[in-house]
This record gives sequence, structure tokens and C-alpha cells, in this order.
Amino acid sequence: MCGWKTRRQLAKIRQGAVFAYPTDTIWGLGCHPQLASSVARLLQIKQRSANKGLILLSASVEFLTPYVDDNDIDRLRQLQTESASHPISWICRSNPDCPQYLSGQHDSIAVRITQCEPVRALSTGLQSPLVSTSANISGRSPIRNALQAHKQFAHLVDFIVEGHPTRVARASQIRDLNSGRVIRN
Repeated sequence: MCGWKTRRQLAKIRQGAVFAYPTDTIWGLGCHPQLASSVARLLQIKQRSANKGLILLSASVEFLTPYVDDNDIDRLRQLQTESASHPISWICRSNPDCPQYLSGQHDSIAVRITQCEPVRALSTGLQSPLVSTSANISGRSPIRNALQAHKQFAHLVDFIVEGHPTRVARASQIRDLNSGRVIRN
């Protein structure tokens, strides 16, 4: 069962909140993936092109089924333990119903099964993945802790999930799910 603070954050996310939060890699900006207006606001805050696409962080492979091709969901289930040992973002074929505002100009979408407890609590509470992109203005260095999040984003986001500095000092490795090719190490 989640605490009152998490329940309040979940209610805000369902209502369209954009927030900053710690992940299992660098800090992120996030929102609910089914709320196009929230995604548009997140992209505006970050000053990021909608063509680039976004990543989905999830506590469970099952929450990704509306966004990821069925065959790739099966493959993700097989690789779930590999992703648990170190953060890997997988490029998967997108489900035909995946909103273009998430996949951008691609026929794929990036996903990661997260081990970060605050993210897992929010994802599980929503029964949904969370949109994620690095917490920075495009072209600048990502933030690394709650203090930096408050300094850069307190006036732009609806709330900041308190958390510790991130576990690693860089973004996750990105791999193509089907070929195994490393896109970013």
C-alpha cells in the first residue's frame, strides 16, 4: 500500500500533472502517457521536439502492452531479469495504437523496466508506465538531485518527487530489442 504523499501524487498525475523525479539512472521529467496535453506540456518545458519520441518507465512489462508490439512484449518478458541487473532501455516496435506523441517520427518506442522504488510505486499505483525524458532543458546537462530539481523546475512542474541522487551518473544503455545492437552505451 502506498503512503498519502504517493496517493496525492497519483491523483495529480491522473489529472495531468508534469513532474520531476529520480529514476534508476538520471533524473527525469514525467507525466501520464495517455494524456496528450501533459506530454505536450512536458515537451514545452524541456524545449524538446515532438519528433524525437520519449521513453516509458514501467514497474511491469504488462503495463507496456498498449504501447509495445505483442511480439516485443514477449521478448521483454524474457529479458526482464537482464534489465534488473543494470538499467537498459529497449527500443521496441510500437503497438499500432501507440500514440504518435510518444513515439515521435519512429515506428518504435523506448521502454525500461525500472527498479527505482519511487518510480515503481507511481507506475504500480497508476497501473501504467510513466513518460520519462531527462530532466533538463534540451542541450543542457541533466539534473542529478532534488536540490537541482527544485532550482531548475519548481516553477515549471506540478510537483517534485523527493528522492536520493540517482544510482548512476549517466543515462541508461539503449539497445535494440530484436537485434541486441547497442545504440547508446
